[in-house]
Amino acid sequence: MSRVSQTGRFFAVGGAVQPNRPCYIERSADAALLQGILDRQFCYILAPKASGKSSLMARAVRDLRAKGQLVAVVDLAQIGMGGESAGGAEAGRWSYSIAYRVLRELRLKADLQAWWQAKGALPGEQRLAEFFWEVVLPNTTEPVSVFLDEIERAIGLPFAKELFGGIRSCYSGRTTEPELERLNFVVLGVAAPPQLCPDTTISPFVEGLRIELPDFNLEET
Repeated sequence: MSRVSQTGRFFAVGGAVQPNRPCYIERSADAALLQGILDRQFCYILAPKASGKSSLMARAVRDLRAKGQLVAVVDLAQIGMGGESAGGAEAGRWSYSIAYRVLRELRLKADLQAWWQAKGALPGEQRLAEFFWEVVLPNTTEPVSVFLDEIERAIGLPFAKELFGGIRSCYSGRTTEPELERLNFVVLGVAAPPQLCPDTTISPFVEGLRIELPDFNLEET
């Protein structure tokens, strides 16, 4: 094989680096994220674009699945969102889209539409929390990690608090419902916690684990 071909196979140009590529360089953030997830901590990676967030996520997803855990990756960039004036119907569709993608990623069979309509009287954040409690956990036995990528898409959305409030409820509910220990969340994006959830009473970032993405050092390279 020519040197040019070997070089082409080694390097990845643009986008996320696949975890099995020989050019992937493991750094301290890889171990910190994996351990945080295994400890069932809410983890968040908020860093500039092209800093390695997607590659870090792909590596963690691979390692978790290798351990027999279930993983759902939800890209918020693929979910349509209304403007700031969007009302309850738009909020419900947004939350429903997230729930639908979680089920699809986990390959779970459930009548989500019927369940969602039956829970229509619940506040949005409670409905999301109930979705994980009544739909996801009863249909699984393994630990479940939900990755929410492109989380900056939630900035400015009046109903984003439903997502963050729902996540917070899942963690606070662990004190009375130990089964919730199997459920964990990781968010990634380009934002600061106050931009995403200004209300600290419902913010999961208050007690979350922040994963830093510093530049590579000489030992890592």
